[in-house]
Amino acid sequence: MFNRRSLLLLPTFGRVLGACGDSTAPEGDELSAEEAVALAIALDNTSSSAVDPQPDPEGPDLALLPSDGPSKAVTTGRDEFSIDLPCPRGGTARLEGERELVIDSDEGFITLDVEASKGHTGCTFRTGGGIDITIDGTVTFVAARELRQGEASASQTHSGTLTYVTSEGKEGSCSIDLTTEFNLVPGSITRTIIGSVCGHEVDVETSWTHEAT
Repeated sequence: MFNRRSLLLLPTFGRVLGACGDSTAPEGDELSAEEAVALAIALDNTSSSAVDPQPDPEGPDLALLPSDGPSKAVTTGRDEFSIDLPCPRGGTARLEGERELVIDSDEGFITLDVEASKGHTGCTFRTGGGIDITIDGTVTFVAARELRQGEASASQTHSGTLTYVTSEGKEGSCSIDLTTEFNLVPGSITRTIIGSVCGHEVDVETSWTHEAT
């Protein structure tokens, strides 16, 4: 009933799946609107790479089902997970928390709910303008995935406070509040990221690939 290649963004059960004064105003040297959008995309990229349907062969096996499918009509379970995610230009992001997976072969659906923290240590990425931004700190990550009668849906949120340093000498800390909705169609994954980063409103639609820069 289930097509494994349709299970976009769903990990294996049992393995891996601002600031001061004003809650949205940044401290220190402010990021530009362009840099804030780049930070939002990079933050979402590292989380999404944890549930990439085509992971690196040297990385963790994230296929949802064994090749012969589930052994019974309804499978449910909750477990804890922890995974280190490489950042594009150095550093790491550790995603750890709990997930609950439900597979119902009779009704034809799979759901996955994740509640986790995502801690960044020297996590560096490069903006489209060639500026490196390094972030540290922890945000809350919540994700929901569903495959029902062949139709897949996915969403996730990030919230919290991060510190940043840029290759141009800016540094400070700011709040993050983002919601991502994925549009999953055969051969394509696009997403819309909405919210705020460092006092800037974010509303951007992008394609998604695990090969983030």
